[in-house]
Amino acid sequence: MVQKGKFDFDGEEWDDITKEAKDLIKKLICKPEKRLTAQEALDHKWFKKTLKDDKVEAIKLTGKKLDAFKNFSKNSRLKQAALTAISVQASPDDIRELKDLFMSLDVNGDGSLTIEEL
Repeated sequence: MVQKGKFDFDGEEWDDITKEAKDLIKKLICKPEKRLTAQEALDHKWFKKTLKDDKVEAIKLTGKKLDAFKNFSKNSRLKQAALTAISVQASPDDIRELKDLFMSLDVNGDGSLTIEEL
């Protein structure tokens, strides 16, 4: 359904998601010609609200959210598709910025992010 651009935010997993986050998702899951660039996404009001003084606010991952996050990390096909989509859209500067962000979150320097690091 996402590939067809037909999706909704029904279900209890969306109950605690802000309207700003939903707006960002809508603007990222659409036809490529309408999709936000990496810079436009970073300039979106959700990021502005969430990232204050270059510090990420703590997000509690419990219950179904934690299970969904774990399942996402196990889904290699989905990861490959996401990485491909990012790499096609991102400029070398965008990739460098994403790498710098990742490295700042990867506290122990092992090349992967744990829930604690997030």
